[in-house]
Amino acid sequence: MSAVSQTLPEILRFLILVPHRDTVKLLREYRRRLFGAVFPGAFSFPIVVPLALLSRPCTGEELKGIARTLRQTTLTGEGRGKIAGGALRALPFPHEGGGRFLSDCSFFGPALDLPMPELLLPGLLYPFPAAVLVAALVEGEGAEFGEKAPPLGAFSFRTAAAANMVIRPLVEQPDGRTTNDRGAVRADPYSLEWKIGRLSWLPAGRG
Repeated sequence: MSAVSQTLPEILRFLILVPHRDTVKLLREYRRRLFGAVFPGAFSFPIVVPLALLSRPCTGEELKGIARTLRQTTLTGEGRGKIAGGALRALPFPHEGGGRFLSDCSFFGPALDLPMPELLLPGLLYPFPAAVLVAALVEGEGAEFGEKAPPLGAFSFRTAAAANMVIRPLVEQPDGRTTNDRGAVRADPYSLEWKIGRLSWLPAGRG
């Protein structure tokens, strides 16, 4: 696994791909089935595709450029502009460089047939090596989840957007509880809150 170029902060910044709302709905329903199967070590995470970890958010112009690059990438394959979901897999979070609240986790969900573009960004910390649409955050390498998880049928989407996302852990109290800034209590060990920035839609393009 590639090393992160510098220590990750406690607030993590991501470059993400946000799929069309119909695909988000499909993954949300799948996640209910996954959690309904009583899988230990699986936790909620935004239904997005992590593309990279950043030291600073992308500007609006940078996001527009990334959106154009991603669209061109989708046009080079057999999908003619569509992005298709494939087999379920786990994508480990980078262990090097800190990030204590995610360093022992993986993103779990369907792999996408989206080649990861080369990202030339000043704030780039770590480009993820593969595209996975996250259905859940799982503990460890996550290999066993692919063997035990309920199946997910084929799907594809054309409409998507590039965006910034910030996540941070909720505050751990002396009694072991975790709370947000307003004092609301969360019980699971990976209690996170996140915010997704303005969406930069991939331009229309059909092969």
